[in-house]
Amino acid sequence: MSRSAFTTEGFDVTIYRALEKAAPAWLSLEEQADGLTYQRFGWFEAWHTAVGRDRQIEPVLVIARQNNTFAFALPLGLEHRRGCRVLTFLGQENANQNTGLWNPDCYAAISSDTLTAILEEVCHLAGADLLHLANIPQTWNDRPSPLLLKERTESPSPFFVGRLTNDFDSLFRSNFSKKSAKLLIRKQRKLEAAGNFRVFRAETEEDIRRGLEAFFAQRAKREAEAGIPSGFSSPKKRRFLERLAGLHPDNGPLTADTQIAVWALEAGDAIRATYLTLHQGSRLICYSTSISHDDLVNQSPGVVLLKNIIAAACADPRIDILDLGLGDEAYKHPWSEPQPLSDSFFAVTAKGWMNLQANKAKQFAKAKIRNSRTLWQLVRKLRPFVRKLGG
Repeated sequence: MSRSAFTTEGFDVTIYRALEKAAPAWLSLEEQADGLTYQRFGWFEAWHTAVGRDRQIEPVLVIARQNNTFAFALPLGLEHRRGCRVLTFLGQENANQNTGLWNPDCYAAISSDTLTAILEEVCHLAGADLLHLANIPQTWNDRPSPLLLKERTESPSPFFVGRLTNDFDSLFRSNFSKKSAKLLIRKQRKLEAAGNFRVFRAETEEDIRRGLEAFFAQRAKREAEAGIPSGFSSPKKRRFLERLAGLHPDNGPLTADTQIAVWALEAGDAIRATYLTLHQGSRLICYSTSISHDDLVNQSPGVVLLKNIIAAACADPRIDILDLGLGDEAYKHPWSEPQPLSDSFFAVTAKGWMNLQANKAKQFAKAKIRNSRTLWQLVRKLRPFVRKLGG
């Protein structure tokens, strides 16, 4: 069956089990829905084609209507974890936040209890033991998310968001002390002095490929040296980003807000930093970054690149939100504030309940480590040694 349907809590719910069957309805509703890039068809189709399909993750795409009007949509996937069938957001491991897509009126009115009842029925029809929805903003569009279920834990990392103005110079002065601003300007001048300096958004296929190759190489080197997983080291994850950058002839239905832009800072005939970004409505999403650990690393090429990207965003009247994504890094703090995220769970079976307890313990430990400067620094120091011991 490619889809199934049920009615509960006043909602008519359709479940699509094949991407191609869901595509027309999903792409149509995106025109009227609020929600982030990660739940739009072009994004999760690229992820499933490159990553999820080979891992035998089964799409479970949920579209709900109320009084014949679109209410909400959740792109879920059924995966196997240690003998447990877990329903997650499709591609949530490579998404900074997960909101679902919403009719604003429904989002303003629906309760968490109502949504839980709907999700419970979805789990039963999909054959899931456990529902695990990761990285849900605790507050989104000025209200607590209805996806914050009764069983939830705080995510290990917050995401960072800030406001932009059309006056970059004023924004820069207000966000940086005089000393910090002068230091950053001085670093950019030293990068410029290396020769052939430019900050650019890749427009040609050649530049896009070159920027992505630098991104992958820099991330892989950091992973090898520091033992910190890059998240994009596998060939499948590389193909995912290449698809989003428009480099595959069989690209799915990418739209303007799901196509990645590749930014790069070049100095001394080499790319020293990259940033992958998305533009969705009034939001600039700085999705992932990399820097080259070489003779110019002390000039903070990644921070200089971000400053130039933000300056370009301030000149764009459409953009007033800066989304710097997951991870508490020092360079994000001048531009943005941390916002907490949660993981929501719903156990359907005894097997799911046991998996849930393990998940909660793991999340609790991660949060403790990330929230302790001493423990986090210790983990970062130990990672290279653990990696070497593992071969």
